[in-house]
Amino acid sequence: MKFDTPTLITLTAPTCSGKSFLLNMLTDSITPTRREFIKGKCERIVSTTTRNRRDGEEEGRDYHYISEEQSLEMEKRGEFAELIEFRGTRYGVTKAEMANKMAGARPPIVILEPKGLAIYEQMCKDNGWGIFKVFVTTPEEVRISRLIARTTQDISQDAANGYDHYLTMKHIKTHTNRMLSITGEERHWMTTNRWDAIIDGTDHVRAIADLKQGITWRNQRTAPPTPYHHV
Repeated sequence: MKFDTPTLITLTAPTCSGKSFLLNMLTDSITPTRREFIKGKCERIVSTTTRNRRDGEEEGRDYHYISEEQSLEMEKRGEFAELIEFRGTRYGVTKAEMANKMAGARPPIVILEPKGLAIYEQMCKDNGWGIFKVFVTTPEEVRISRLIARTTQDISQDAANGYDHYLTMKHIKTHTNRMLSITGEERHWMTTNRWDAIIDGTDHVRAIADLKQGITWRNQRTAPPTPYHHV
């Protein structure tokens, strides 16, 4: 999974589309059939975040966890290549992170929302890098089912840990916000851009095969079907 010029792969997908699992398969990662570590095909762009680390997340792998004060200082020094605030949390990728990963042997990959994608497109253009834009599509009913399952699990864990009313209400609020996103603005995300590949979020093996084919077409300068997908 290589490009013939330095190229950034972007993954854009609505809530609960399976993008994080797909990212893990492409980077750290796991085989589809066996839970074993393999050398990733891509290198993830690691963002800073001001939110707390969640269970299972690792410093330097999922995010660089910093305080809001640190993020503000870094912004003043002009260290960020991209910086956004989402639901009260600051996320930012440094210029050093981008330069290091774009110079690596494996193609870098990052998950982006449509608004953030525009920033990265301009960044790649300014630096002479390529960009390969991927949209992960998953039926809405599947995403809603996944969201309900996640929320139920969170609340069950609250109960098992002695029940924290504040934490449970926070999980319910997060669930509500995500449900509104799924049934609202995210329904239009696929029409916000011209994608280099549209891949299936319910079949990760097929999704990666389609992604590889799209990269092959890019390297060969061959025009794929528009839009390219098998879903």
